[in-house]
Amino acid sequence: MTTQGKALDHPGASAQAWAALRERRWDAAGRGFAMAAEQGDPEAALGQALLIWTGRARGDARQALQAAADAGAPAAVHALGVALLAQDRPAAIGHFRRAADQGYAPSMARLSEAAPAASPEARAWAERGAALGEPACMARLGRLLADTPMRKEALAWLYAAAALGAGADAARDARSLAHLMIARDIADGQKRGRALVKQFKAAKPARG
Repeated sequence: MTTQGKALDHPGASAQAWAALRERRWDAAGRGFAMAAEQGDPEAALGQALLIWTGRARGDARQALQAAADAGAPAAVHALGVALLAQDRPAAIGHFRRAADQGYAPSMARLSEAAPAASPEARAWAERGAALGEPACMARLGRLLADTPMRKEALAWLYAAAALGAGADAARDARSLAHLMIARDIADGQKRGRALVKQFKAAKPARG
């Protein structure tokens, strides 16, 4: 979650709005987000954009998303990048870089995927996002390491990525890599992967 730039007069407004959103109390969520957004909370601006985007509130969805991005919500900046990717790739990459610079790990995954596999940038973004527990970055890092002597580390990251939600492709790539390894190295890689899963599950924060 991003750090709020200004203390809220109603510090519980944003948290209560997110709770209302999860409970499908759309009107209550809208009121809470509006109250917190007026005080400069970028997460609240993102909440407003989500309500509009899903048809739960009136307004221009793209404009609301832009407002949330302008307010400093990295998830909104990332979403704008995704929306622009097919029509303006340089602009999309710029949005991903801005969000990644704010610590938003999904954007780090996008930047790693956009960079050539052999480039230092691809591995650097993957490592940075993987360290934050982003499954897509873990999978990307595993694939980048699979073609190096670091196959045990590659297997560990792919194993962890699959266990933490990166999808069936990560599990498939882990199996394919294991076919190229000796049993002892497979066991070491899986052990390290289980340790990573335990580490990131323990560190996963709950949204307030």
